[in-house]
Amino acid sequence: MMRGGHYPTLDLIFTTGNTVTEGSVYGGGSDVNTSSVVVQLNMPLYSGGKTSSLLRQSIEKRNSVREERDDKQRSVERSAHEAYYRISEAIVQVDALEQSLHAQESRLKATSAGYRSGQNSLIEVLNVEQNLSDARQSLIKARYDYVLNVLRLKYTAGALQEDDLDAINSWLIR
Repeated sequence: MMRGGHYPTLDLIFTTGNTVTEGSVYGGGSDVNTSSVVVQLNMPLYSGGKTSSLLRQSIEKRNSVREERDDKQRSVERSAHEAYYRISEAIVQVDALEQSLHAQESRLKATSAGYRSGQNSLIEVLNVEQNLSDARQSLIKARYDYVLNVLRLKYTAGALQEDDLDAINSWLIR
């Protein structure tokens, strides 16, 4: 802080010098070495408010930096909580969509058998196939959301590694 501007200062000053004079018509030259030690006391009486102004400015700057740091910390915490919540939500959704997919596959088998036996129309079979396709798309999107939120959580926590990205790339290649 700048509070030191209000206090007296005590300085110790040491100086050395060397003066060489050349000789004249009346006498010889001289070589004089000098040393001095000075103790100097400075007592600020009034500096026009400059020191007080600089002190207030530095205090406000410190407070601003603290608030900015706290805002960033809260933002990171909020992002981590949100990613964790979304991961939990995605796990439940993936499980539910897998069950829905199995149900749609069973329904398609039953509807196809009904079509072969003449109980169901082709439109009914096509509707079930459309529902099955929608269920597959929803499951793929839920898995994608899960992976994306795991990456977000690891990134927010500062734990994202290149190995994590390599694993995801290997999943995508399959």
